[in-house]
Amino acid sequence: MARKGNKSRAAWKGFELKIAKELGDWWCGDTKSFARIACSGAFPRAKADGDVVSAKTVSEGFPFAVEAKCRPAVFDREDLFGLLVASQDKHPIVQWWEELGQVEVVLSGRKMRWLVVSVRSGKHLLVMGRKEWTWLTNRVGKPALPVLRFDDGRDATREDGASSLFICVFRDFLSWCDNPEALGAPKRKELNNETDCVGSSNGSLGGAQPGN
Repeated sequence: MARKGNKSRAAWKGFELKIAKELGDWWCGDTKSFARIACSGAFPRAKADGDVVSAKTVSEGFPFAVEAKCRPAVFDREDLFGLLVASQDKHPIVQWWEELGQVEVVLSGRKMRWLVVSVRSGKHLLVMGRKEWTWLTNRVGKPALPVLRFDDGRDATREDGASSLFICVFRDFLSWCDNPEALGAPKRKELNNETDCVGSSNGSLGGAQPGN
């Protein structure tokens, strides 16, 4: 049992580190500009900033609180079909989205929400709400990639509502959105060799307690 638990902890830790690295590379070309909060899952939700946070000044303007959920053993991309038939309080994606809404930086309006869900295929999912989707599309247009919209029983042919969730493949979105400057990222030509980092050498902030 302990061996299984250690394997699970290594999986979610590795997933969070991977998301932090990919976000940094996309946002400002610095894979160390974001870091995972080592014991984020153990923090009171109202006091946490998310699982992956800014670790340098170049990423402080990132407008989203990022929650990373690593559940590849029980959740796969095919399970997205459940979004079409499950009630809003049953599907794990919806539950995780609501929990992320309790993060202090989200409640205060300082940041919006990004939920990244690990799946066995490796095509991890990026989940956004109506607010995030509208904000993004107003700045970079509608993504030219497959996007699933969940409307909590609404007719999908009608205008999406406040509770709509928009789901796409995380890496596909980063590849498509090749102008993060439109979202507030620093201009690449203005970036210097920044060294002011608050993260540790292993890409984590805080303690080493498991929590996700």
